[in-house]
Amino acid sequence: MERRQRYDKNCTEKDIKLSDRDNRDVEMMILQDRALREYAKKINRVPEVKKKYSAEELSGLFQQKYQIFDETREIVWQMCLYFAQDNRCELNLEKGLLLAGGVGCGKTTLMRFFANIQPNHYQMKSVREISYEYAEHGEMILKSYSNGAYCFDDMGTESNKKHFGNESNVLEDIISNRYDSESLTHITTNLRSEDIEEAYGIRVRSRLRSMVNLIDFKNAKDLRK
Repeated sequence: MERRQRYDKNCTEKDIKLSDRDNRDVEMMILQDRALREYAKKINRVPEVKKKYSAEELSGLFQQKYQIFDETREIVWQMCLYFAQDNRCELNLEKGLLLAGGVGCGKTTLMRFFANIQPNHYQMKSVREISYEYAEHGEMILKSYSNGAYCFDDMGTESNKKHFGNESNVLEDIISNRYDSESLTHITTNLRSEDIEEAYGIRVRSRLRSMVNLIDFKNAKDLRK
């Protein structure tokens, strides 16, 4: 049968004989069509929408997983109000959060909890991991963390790294870039304000004042003991 012959509705499968090349073409068309249909499903799929919880609901969910101690009760409540974007919150809802306090007082646990439960959540990232990424990949790492919502965990535990001889205080550069781009920034740290200035300079400390709300865990005990 000629390849361009018109289709006869009365012909049977036995009447149609395709060459090897025709068979390959048909198989390719089927595969391409299947791929296009799968892609169409993917781009038209309605994304999963997380429920937006109230502050009271967030507090209840938190208490299902963690114990709230008297020393941190008000901190947890203010953070519930903050992430619910509740006007009762005493924090500036337009700024990020800087959780500062001793080792093991629950800073990272809190930020991980809220990162995973509310819509439009931020990503958690260890500053030590970022410094190692910079040592391997260089300048592109600084740019990749200069936008988007992030919580930089354990500020002050990283060390200066070199990439092809170029040494950088990685987090100092990232914070400066994020200040310029006005990106939402959260931070956890064991450092005090004066320690931050000593480690990163007065300019970073000054910029952080306009970027984040300070939440001080000074009275919180080490929960790991």
